[in-house]
Order: sequence, then structure tokens, then C-alpha cells
Amino acid sequence: MWSGKLTETLTIHCFDRLSSPQSDFVKSRKATRGSLYYHHVDVRLSEELNQTVEGIMSQHGQIDGLVAAAGIQQIKEAVNYTCKDVIEMLDVNYTGVLMSINAVARSMIDSKREGSIVLVASMSGLIANKGLKSPVYNSSKAAVIQLSRNLAMEWGRHNIRVNTLCPGQYYNAYGSGEFLGSAWFERNMGKREYARPVGIA
Repeated sequence: MWSGKLTETLTIHCFDRLSSPQSDFVKSRKATRGSLYYHHVDVRLSEELNQTVEGIMSQHGQIDGLVAAAGIQQIKEAVNYTCKDVIEMLDVNYTGVLMSINAVARSMIDSKREGSIVLVASMSGLIANKGLKSPVYNSSKAAVIQLSRNLAMEWGRHNIRVNTLCPGQYYNAYGSGEFLGSAWFERNMGKREYARPVGIA
């Protein structure tokens, strides 16, 4: 989440369930024009999440935007999924995203401040990628896409914009998507390569 106009110096707060940030966060902090903070928060825990957001509001007096990107992946054929697998993934990918959005939107509405919220979904919420066997992940991202439509309708009267970003396959610090194998490269239209994060941003 951030406070400040995107054309100005921003104060950015990042939430993650890891106890300490990874190396790419440290690099980002050095490259950021404004301030970048890290919070050890599990977005599935509403009380902890709400307390953290309230603390940020008390410190900075405003929250202008949120990028909700909580998500985990599991490559497994549908017939091999257990109830535990499904519950864990939906708990993070859908419930965690919704609770994050609610905490921030509540502060915007209470302070009568307009804002912008972006939900990170996936092109896998719209199509089935050949060779990528992740039915629960894909379903969770489809739910996030529909959630954004509902929230845009519901919160528009509060001047809160809600949009969804649906990236495709791209290289990142945690792997280049090897789980797709050669099928995706051989059969995708136009023989497209993986995107780069800068192209998504």
C-alpha cells in the first residue's frame, strides 16, 4: 500500500508472511525515491492485518492506494488435490486478498479519501494455459477478477477505483516459470517468450 500521489515521493508499506524481507526488497528500498517499509503480516489473520493498517493510518494520516498481490501456487492434477490443498490456496489467494482490500478500503471510506486499489490476478483466471496443471490456482484468480468487478461497482460512490492486473508468464527472481515445460513455448500463438516485470508495471 502507499500514501502520496504517484507523481510525487511515495511512502510504501509492504506486507508479507515471511518473518524478514528477501534480498530483492533490500534492493528495491535502495532504488525507491520515497520510503519503503516491511511488515511481517499474514493477510489471512484479519485482526493482525487490521491493527497494522490502523497503525499506518495513525502514523501517516492517509492511505491512497493498495496493490493486493497475495498468492501461492501448486502444480498438481485436479484428481490429486486434497481438501487441505484447496482450503490453503483459497485462503491465501482469495480470502487474504479480500481481507487486505477491506482493511484499506475501510480506512479510505472512514477518512472520506479517494483511492486506487489494484488486484493482481493472472491470465490463468481467464484461460487455461496448456501444460500448466493448476486448477485451484486458476480458479482462485478467476474469483479475484470477479471480485474486482463487484468492488468497483460497490465502492465507486466513495471515489475508490478498483482494477485488476492479469499478467501472463514472466521472468522473476523466484524462477522463470519452468513448470510450464516446452508445451507452452511450442504451442502458444505467435511463439511468445516470457515477459519481464518491467513490461507488466
